[in-house]
Amino acid sequence: MTKKGTIKSCHVCGDTTHIIRFGAVSCRACAEFFRREVISKSKIFYKCSRQCQLNKKIRKTCRSCRYQKCLQVGMLATVVCSRKPVIQTDWSPSFNFLGGLRESYEKLESAREKTFGSKSSGIAVYCSYKEFDNTFAIDIKLISNFFLPYFRERRRIGADQENILAENFIVPFILMEYTFRSMGTPSYILPNGKRFDSLHLDELYPDRESKDEAGQRYQKMHEQYWNSSDRMLKGPLDRVQLDLSEMLLLSALIYWDFGITNQSEECIETCQQMRKIVIEELADYEKSKLPHGDHSFRIMEIVGILQCIHKASYVIKECGLVVKIYGLNGKDCPLYEISDG
Repeated sequence: MTKKGTIKSCHVCGDTTHIIRFGAVSCRACAEFFRREVISKSKIFYKCSRQCQLNKKIRKTCRSCRYQKCLQVGMLATVVCSRKPVIQTDWSPSFNFLGGLRESYEKLESAREKTFGSKSSGIAVYCSYKEFDNTFAIDIKLISNFFLPYFRERRRIGADQENILAENFIVPFILMEYTFRSMGTPSYILPNGKRFDSLHLDELYPDRESKDEAGQRYQKMHEQYWNSSDRMLKGPLDRVQLDLSEMLLLSALIYWDFGITNQSEECIETCQQMRKIVIEELADYEKSKLPHGDHSFRIMEIVGILQCIHKASYVIKECGLVVKIYGLNGKDCPLYEISDG
């Protein structure tokens, strides 16, 4: 929630502001620029390499990059074009679904920064499985406290059904969001900035010597899992290149899942209704990014990622069973506990 007196930075140019405009925290200058471009409906041609650095001093130098930045941070053309004007107050209740998701995700990221500290050193530091497990345990609580409440407030159902949806949400969301924050790198990046990947398993699981036969078998089992994870989720996400808004809308589709064990008929019906709303919002968002083109293929690409997420979640469950049977390091990972249900 953005309240008066809470100084934030415009997500487009970095200028100070405390107001949400057209779905994102933005200054008046960037909001007016976005409104003019949407209303004019004129095509914007790129005259640069699409790598312009925008800030409050040079925000007027590149029209194309500035407009794309507006879209990337969550500003919505549908809000500009709405017949009913949106009154820009210091805080207006969420006037669009995506705007509320972005607000909740900002709260989560802010809580992570306070908990884990700054992670902008730029130096690759690899974690051990103990750090890995501890980070997951803390982050699950942060997600539950700062991100999940948005979904519950959006559509109330019985507490027992909300718990079922929440438990079904955590593992797929973490897999997707951690992979999302790691796009373009060979490693997975945790919220505390530390990394892990299949090429550095000796650092992830340092307690077992890999020189003897038992150690080699041990490392091979984990290597197979992480390679499978790369194929199932990291590879597809790297190819599709989701932006933040697309990732958040996918998270809503993950939450409002149906066909879950012990899910009531009322809950299933609610989830189906909410998924329809989310997909409509996704379609509107893609239209705003590509107003004169065919955005249907992009929507299919994004929704198709759901299958990759569910496959990766299933592999987590199977891996957890094997790790526990053989008593391997990492058997107490919180993700395995949730997957066991």
